Amino acid sequence: MFRRRLFTFFIWPAFCRGEHTLRVPAELFTENRKRLAERLRATNKVPAGAYESCFHWAFGVEEPDFYGAIEVETGRGILYPNFLTPMLSGWENSKLTMQFYIRKFLNGIPIFHDILSFCCYLELMVPQSVSVKSFDKDTKKSSNSSFSFVESRVFKTDLEREVMRFSNKISSGAHKEVNYIIFKHYCQFNGGVRLMVYTCICGSGDNGSVLHYGHASAPNSKQVQDGDLWLFKNLLFDTQSVSCVDMHLLANRVHLEELKKLELLKGDVEEMMKVRLGAVFMPHGLGHFMGIDTHDVDGYPELLDAALRYPQQSQFTCREVIDQYRGFGGVRIEDDVAVTDDGMELLTLVPRTVEEIEAWMAEGRQHPQVPLPQECVKSG
Repeated sequence: MFRRRLFTFFIWPAFCRGEHTLRVPAELFTENRKRLAERLRATNKVPAGAYESCFHWAFGVEEPDFYGAIEVETGRGILYPNFLTPMLSGWENSKLTMQFYIRKFLNGIPIFHDILSFCCYLELMVPQSVSVKSFDKDTKKSSNSSFSFVESRVFKTDLEREVMRFSNKISSGAHKEVNYIIFKHYCQFNGGVRLMVYTCICGSGDNGSVLHYGHASAPNSKQVQDGDLWLFKNLLFDTQSVSCVDMHLLANRVHLEELKKLELLKGDVEEMMKVRLGAVFMPHGLGHFMGIDTHDVDGYPELLDAALRYPQQSQFTCREVIDQYRGFGGVRIEDDVAVTDDGMELLTLVPRTVEEIEAWMAEGRQHPQVPLPQECVKSG
């Protein structure tokens, strides 16, 4: 017989990384668990699978090695923290005690002191359980997969949209502060943001056409030349009201028509659509879901067919004109957009028009010139 230790307090019910950053109420995570439970009750599919960010989405936990469970019948959640041994706590974090977790999580979530009590309590819950397992977004491999987590995370609550607005405010401001040190300071101090969901993408010239420019193989290292266009990568979010497939096809058709007007392409646009010529010039597609992760919930495979490689596509291209644009790069204008039943909300707050960008750059020219490191070395 194991004695069950059940703790329920209502102190500090928020996820926060500093007084001056956003306080995410614990109610947001409670709502998420209830919404997930509602979807699970409405289906015969069990168990559900997801990747690790689903755990934070449902519980607001960022500490490692937690166990959690959701009672599908009620949406109630329970937690078990894997406490550090006294020796390890000296190396990692001595404050991660039972009292620390009691103050942090609560809002009606019982927290167990030992794993045996946690397991015994699970035996008393409704047999239908949810297993949150690792999920590879690129290979889409998971032993237990379900649409419940995905659909719950795609549709944002009012509390989640407030978090997205705050994230966009910080991200938009940071994209104006491209200098790496200023960028990191801006994000960490003003937003409490330790990690960026993606490496800052600041491509100039032909690097604007590189989808994930900025990673280790292309680390934002190209020197900007006079006349280069700059690309600053933000995120895009769309959900309902209009078919995403229809919008994607429309975007492809429009940009193929414009490329034809510029005489980079020739022939019938509808025939170009059939051979997916649009993917050569716009491989990223129209957009993707956004939330805790940059590419939220399911990942999307990227098909980066080399331009002019296949006869079915090359028959529509005008090589001489295309060669004139080599080195010029591609332009990708992206925004974070929350789509609602009656319209949309633009979350991105960066300069967009030519006038806005020129005004921002003119303001930057008034700041003192930052010397290069080698210019700071005194000779002799």
